[in-house]
Parts: sequence; C-alpha cells; structure tokens
Amino acid sequence: MADVSVLKHELTDLLAENFKNGILGNQYKLIQNLRSDDAWFIVVALKMFCNDTEQRFREIDEKHMKPYMDIIAIPIYVELIKGSSLCVGSDKLTEACRGFMRNSYTKNILGCQKAMTVLIREFNRVKDVFQKIIEVGINILSGAGPEPAPPTYNI
Repeated sequence: MADVSVLKHELTDLLAENFKNGILGNQYKLIQNLRSDDAWFIVVALKMFCNDTEQRFREIDEKHMKPYMDIIAIPIYVELIKGSSLCVGSDKLTEACRGFMRNSYTKNILGCQKAMTVLIREFNRVKDVFQKIIEVGINILSGAGPEPAPPTYNI
C-alpha cells in the first residue's frame, strides 16, 4: 500500500506533465479549485466525462458511420464532446473537435474522416490520462486502502 504523500506527489507529477504537453489546460485548474467542498468532485467529473464521451462516440459509430460518414448529423455530437472537453480542461481534445467542425462546415468529407481519426485518438489519450488521475485520486481519498464507493448524487 502506497503512502498518501507519495500518491499526492505522483498526482502532482502526472498533472504537471499533462499541463506541459497540453493534454490539460487552465480550465482543469478551475475544476481543482471546486473540489474544496467535495473531495470526490474531480473523480466523479472525470468519470462522467469519459463515460459520456464514449457513449457519444458509440452513437456516432452506430448511427452515423455506416454505410458512410454522415457529416450532417455528426457535428451535434462533436459539439457536445467539445463542450464537455472545455469544461474539464482538455485543450487538445477541444482543438480536435474544432478541426472536425471546420471540415464539416465546408462539407469536406475526406477532411472530416481525417479529423474524426484525430478526434478519437486524442480522446483515447485524454481518457488514459484521466483514468490515471482517477486511480491515483481514489487511492488518495481512500488513504491508499481499498477503493471506497464514491458518493451518489440524486439528480
């Protein structure tokens, strides 16, 4: 079992590395400031972001990629992904969304296909980083013991 101070240092290093390489941006810092009242806030927010974005990609794939890419229907999903990525401070993912939107506005099918590849690749990078943050965050919150249950929010 790792010491909580070691985990906090690991989290600090992980965040610094991802701010430096542009995966995370200033908005993420604002999210960190919101956690003062709820230690689980970041864990829950990042899990929701990853789950919701994966669901949007599944919907795009199932409804709008077969037999061809429907560049008229997909932008609404990409706008939702972009909004979410802005909220969690994922600057590179936000830029990948903008790239897709630029191509969809001009009805550039090849550009949309390339931009979708970049968008998916960037989401996978962000998801990997967020999963590491979530894992370390849970270990810190649990005192490096077994994973406690996050709070349930009545919505």
